[in-house]
Amino acid sequence: MEVNVPARILSLNTVSSTPTEIWPFDDGQGDPFWSGGGNPKPYRWELVFTINQPQIHSSHLTREPNEYNGLDVFVGDWIAGGTDGQAVKIISITSKTETDVTCIVEDVLRYNTFRSPTGDGLFTVPGVAVLFEINERGNPILDPLPLGIVSADFYANLESRYKAFALQENFLLVQTAHGFSEGDSVSIDASTGDFEQTEADSLDRVIGSVSSPGPGPNAFLLTPTTKIVENHVPALPGSVGDFIYVDPTSPGDLTLTKTAKLAFLQLTNAVASIIRGTVLNATSSIGFTLNINGVPVTLTGTSIDDAVIDINGVTGSTGVVAQKVLATTTASTAIPDLFYGLVGNFTDPPGPASATINGTLVTFSDNTDGFNTFALNVAIQSDMARDINAAGISNIVASSDSSNLFITETAGGSITIVNVSSDENGVPFAGPASGSGLPLLTLIATNALLQLTRADGGEIIVQDVSGTPLADFGLVSVQNGQLPLGLIIEQGIRKGDMFIVADITARDALDVLIGDQAFVLDKDDEEWGLFIWDGSDWVQTATEESARVDSRSLTTTITFESGTTTSIGEVNDGVRVSPITIEVTTPFDGFPTIEVGDAGVPDRLFEDALVDLSVTGTYQSTPPFRYDTSGLDTDIIVTFNAGGATTGSAKITMTYS
Repeated sequence: MEVNVPARILSLNTVSSTPTEIWPFDDGQGDPFWSGGGNPKPYRWELVFTINQPQIHSSHLTREPNEYNGLDVFVGDWIAGGTDGQAVKIISITSKTETDVTCIVEDVLRYNTFRSPTGDGLFTVPGVAVLFEINERGNPILDPLPLGIVSADFYANLESRYKAFALQENFLLVQTAHGFSEGDSVSIDASTGDFEQTEADSLDRVIGSVSSPGPGPNAFLLTPTTKIVENHVPALPGSVGDFIYVDPTSPGDLTLTKTAKLAFLQLTNAVASIIRGTVLNATSSIGFTLNINGVPVTLTGTSIDDAVIDINGVTGSTGVVAQKVLATTTASTAIPDLFYGLVGNFTDPPGPASATINGTLVTFSDNTDGFNTFALNVAIQSDMARDINAAGISNIVASSDSSNLFITETAGGSITIVNVSSDENGVPFAGPASGSGLPLLTLIATNALLQLTRADGGEIIVQDVSGTPLADFGLVSVQNGQLPLGLIIEQGIRKGDMFIVADITARDALDVLIGDQAFVLDKDDEEWGLFIWDGSDWVQTATEESARVDSRSLTTTITFESGTTTSIGEVNDGVRVSPITIEVTTPFDGFPTIEVGDAGVPDRLFEDALVDLSVTGTYQSTPPFRYDTSGLDTDIIVTFNAGGATTGSAKITMTYS
């Protein structure tokens, strides 16, 4: 909620409601309301309503100062019936003006359906209703409540609905066949963007734990680690799994570039909002002006091509891109081509019927609505539409009404149907004497439309300023996309990151800021090192050797077969090595030599003259040297020349402090 900006509480008159989806999943426990149950009930509807009157307030900070109207209705808002407080959520806005709104609403978690004695998930339409928003805790904001439109038990029922499921503690997320169980810790896979059970390599992207693994196989309720934000403006600029940072170069903006302030972990991708004009090959008039998201656009030409240039000239301010697109092509039922007189194909063997649509095979086996309507195993138009949409055919969307099936190619391409198999009576899916009455070929569109797209999923508000450009192009305001969800992952000042990497190459590939540290498991000498980034270079702050406190000893053994150089170990800056002993445990033959020192002076710590490798015994050197290496480690090396020896062994012990 914003300071000095009142909550939106609009008084509505609902005009009509049309069911759009019935819950498609059987819980296996006798749910009567799913699409295949004994009493199927919708859980999504297209709702049309009008604004009774604008909400007048005194804030100068709103889109329209001192007023809320139909253009201030957003995805994520809720609508409650005025008699009993039964509430549904807006999930998409098809069109909106100052006074009229058409949207898709959902009975979230089917709460209303199972609460109602009749299983009805929507309040009575037509009738009075209230539009409201919820706060960061998931509670409804009903201040000021419109007068004279609600019953006495409205508020009590509505408040109880949100207390039953605290939305921020039970956040609904969707992933096909997620396979989670209650209590699972959930992370985001940074490479795939999928939700997954937390593993060692995804600990930095933990988002919460599963409070319920449903409803259905694809949804789950998450108790987040912090807070999930919806409808954040500006929209999160990345993809699922990206870390989002505050942009220090542009106040109020966000960036994918790592900065000192980490803000969000992005949970979902944006779904674009799209306005597709309805006037074919539209023309307008030079000088007509429209507002797009509050930015005026004056037309300098009359055609769609001219409008595209003008609108795209202010994309940086509106977030909206215009383009000229082909009109959609639609294949629809031709009643004379229906074999049965109604849309339908039987599904019993040797059926069901099947066909390819633009090359993708669709089998028409869903008979849910057909059986509920006729008590026969028959796929009717709504069943067929579900099967087509489930096939995921590019640019193809199927729909139906009470007696017809429609297939739309949203990009204006052709629709080609090829029958593959028929139903039990030999009736194919499409063509003459078919089950659907659809034509086998629908040609590519030749007409053009103006299309506006907002890629981040935010609203597109269009208004006439002068002339009639909205009517000329057939444009209406929408928010039919979805802004990304984000998990707040840090507040306050920056904390340095600690990385654990295998080697120096992996350290140098890190994306880091000043103060970040890297624990390197092998810094090219089979020992670990700790480094801190100072803004331009990695500075070593500790090593495996420096971590050893007080006086320490290191040993190694040399035999007649040993190589020329052998490392005893590293010592850090400021260390004094003393004493060093060489214990000859097996005398050497031949003429071997041995020295102990470093790469700069091989015999700095022990000269060959101090030991007789041909005689068993212990020899000692007490060098006065202290290493002063400006913070760097020094490798202590034994240099051995076998000198033709065929036997012999010696133990070298180095003590340092």
